[in-house]
Formats: sequence, C-alpha cells, structure tokens
Amino acid sequence: MHRYRSVGDSPTSINHQAGPPSLHYIANTLELLILSCELLCRSVGIGMNNSMTKDWNAAYEADDTPWDKGVAAPPLRAFLETHPIRGRVLVPGCGLGHDVRLLAQQGASVVGLDIVPKAVRKAQAVAAVGDERFEVADFLNLAEHYHGQFDTLVEHTCLCALDPAQRVAYVRAVLQALKPGGHYLAVFFREVKDYRKGGPPHPITADQIEALFGNDFDTLESSVPQQSYPCRPLGSEEVRWMRKRDSAAG
Repeated sequence: MHRYRSVGDSPTSINHQAGPPSLHYIANTLELLILSCELLCRSVGIGMNNSMTKDWNAAYEADDTPWDKGVAAPPLRAFLETHPIRGRVLVPGCGLGHDVRLLAQQGASVVGLDIVPKAVRKAQAVAAVGDERFEVADFLNLAEHYHGQFDTLVEHTCLCALDPAQRVAYVRAVLQALKPGGHYLAVFFREVKDYRKGGPPHPITADQIEALFGNDFDTLESSVPQQSYPCRPLGSEEVRWMRKRDSAAG
C-alpha cells in the first residue's frame, strides 16, 4: 500500500536557507502543534469545541446557500467513473442531496446527514433515484446507532466549511461511522494564493491533512481533479481516497 502522491508544493513549504526562521514558518509550526494537542485530546476522550458555530439553519431559511450549485460535485462524478462505490455509504453535510443521489444511482445504499431540518426536508422532497435516505443529525456529535455502520464515507468540502477548531471532532466522527477497513473519500478545498471568490471558508493544507488523518488512515490515492465547478480554479481542490486502518479507534 503506497502513500499519497504529491499534488504540488504545499503552501507551508519552508526555505531552508541560513538565518532566523520566517514568521510564516513559526506560524505554521504553532498551527501543527495545536493540531497535535487536539489529536492528543481526542486519543484520551477529551472534546475540543464540538459545537457547530455557524448558524446553518439561518442560512437555509434565508436561502443564503452559495455552496449549493444545484448538481453533484464534478470531482466526485469523475472519481466514480473509475472507482464505483457500493455498499453502505454515509454523506455528512449532505445539503440538498445532490451527491447522495449520484451515489445511489450507482447502486450504493446511501444515508445523507445534515444538521439543518429545512435542507433535509428539501432533499426528501426529490423523487428517489435508488436506495437513499436523508436524516437530520449532528455529525460532529454522531449518534451511537451510526457507529461502525458504513463501508464508505464521502464528503465534498464539508470539513473545509467547518471552523478549524471543529476538525478533531470531525475526524472522530469519521472514525466512528466507518467499519474497520472502511474507506473515506474526501474532496478537500486546498489553500490557493490570492483566491477570494467565495469558496469554502476554511481551506486546508497538506500538512494539516496529514496531522488530522495520518495516524488512523492510509492514503491510497491523491489527485487534483480536472473537473470542478466553474468558480473553482484548477488546483484549489484535492481528491483523497483513504482507508481506515484496522488498528484505528472508533
């Protein structure tokens, strides 16, 4: 099993010339230390800011949902062309359910979760295309009846929509939901220089992904998708296909 292939220079790369460390290097080091502390807390069962800070329900009530593009994520569609996903699948932060229906069309048994009742009602109002269902739930505080029930978890920039302080809770929920050896397919929104066009609010770096997932997952594939929403520049997204290690908790 191989580790992930590089998808380009990390925004946190360091110039190893002589002299004092740069402010960028210091800031990145501190950020990684914070992530390490959060992961340590997770390992001993201490939660850190598990609540959802954004009022997602208010956004849906106001129809202020710029993240909803009306169609399934193009990187997901492209991935499924060569990697069909079957079995039981969980989609957290499913919104109106476009990705859920795309997976169900391929024959998967899919559960879409969202914390917003209005989003779930609208998703449920669309005619079923296969074996899919939508439920109101807080993924960051995943109910026990979801634990260990899924072969695959699929997300499209869900993690990057959450406050970074909630990332450890997110990883914990992914581990809880997956069966031993289960797969995690993520479309991450990566940091892109000078991009200010309304993408997910909290892009993530390669080092942060490794700090969050490296202890419990093996990365099977990693790539920059060539198909995306028109507003997303090439290189701003990364598709990662991971496998939960048999030794992982959850």
